[in-house]
Amino acid sequence: MAVHAFSVNLDSLSGNMAHNYYLYEYNGKLNIIPWDYNLSFGGMGGSRDASGTINDAIDTPFQGTAFFDALLEDEGYLEEYHEYLRKLTEEYVSGGRFSQVYQRIRSQIDTLVETDPAAFYSGEEYGAAAEMLYETVILRAESIRGQLDGRIPSTDAGQQADASNLVDASSIDIEVMGAFDRGGGGFPGQGGEGHFGRGGGKPGDTENAGAEAAIGGEASPPEGMERPDGDAAFGEEFSPPEGMERPDGDAASAGDFQLPERAGRKNKRLC
Repeated sequence: MAVHAFSVNLDSLSGNMAHNYYLYEYNGKLNIIPWDYNLSFGGMGGSRDASGTINDAIDTPFQGTAFFDALLEDEGYLEEYHEYLRKLTEEYVSGGRFSQVYQRIRSQIDTLVETDPAAFYSGEEYGAAAEMLYETVILRAESIRGQLDGRIPSTDAGQQADASNLVDASSIDIEVMGAFDRGGGGFPGQGGEGHFGRGGGKPGDTENAGAEAAIGGEASPPEGMERPDGDAAFGEEFSPPEGMERPDGDAASAGDFQLPERAGRKNKRLC
């Protein structure tokens, strides 16, 4: 739970939807099995700006459920939780281990990202995102140490009452790392709205037409790849499996099928 609180992932048990996790009981103990961390460190947007992400209160980390609050109300569990947070910030981040892991991973994938013919973003955008992620982690650790030491309020109410000692997050631009845009798209500087959309680029770019086209549209497969039948356009000659009807009862082909208007997509986050 300490690592989860550090990550400020609102697309999880911490956010309003309180989802993307299982609870597994073994020998009388509950284990949290979470997933979907691509929108950590403020990528979900909402009410968390850069300062809210860096200074996210460690003792009130849950928005949509009170289930886990009982753990933090128990003095024994709270003390153990704080011990893990201190170990994470002092030994892992400040102790140099995070920097080692960060440099190792970058040395392994930087060249691959730059030469990837199907990349969702450029090497420069990836580099900027990785550096922003590094600074975000460093400042997040600084804020948590301040909260553990009592210099920074560790609850939402306390921070609203006194924000004078919050860690300065003015150098952090969360959208550089990628953000949830609920179906919009575009890279900064390419006509988008500062969010990293599926397939990169802005809707209508011919270079990204395959990724932007809706189901049943006129998307084409990548060069050198054929559709299963070799030449049929997507949505033209496809019929639902036998016995399955479309929602309106019409068993016609899927050629004019569209996603619901409010169906959003999660972006490819850079880090």
